[in-house]
Amino acid sequence: MNSSSNEMELIIPKGCDNAPRKQILIDFTVAIIKQQNDIIKEFADEAIIWYQL
Repeated sequence: MNSSSNEMELIIPKGCDNAPRKQILIDFTVAIIKQQNDIIKEFADEAIIWYQL
């Protein structure tokens, strides 16, 4: 994370680009970081238990 800005760089390994679940995990992770609740609700279930790190 760059201390001069509020941006984070995600390093995503190359390969398996035809794996749709990989893109879902990427999208979900980005949504959590950016607090995009509409996207989180699309992928998450109400039964998920969140633990704060």
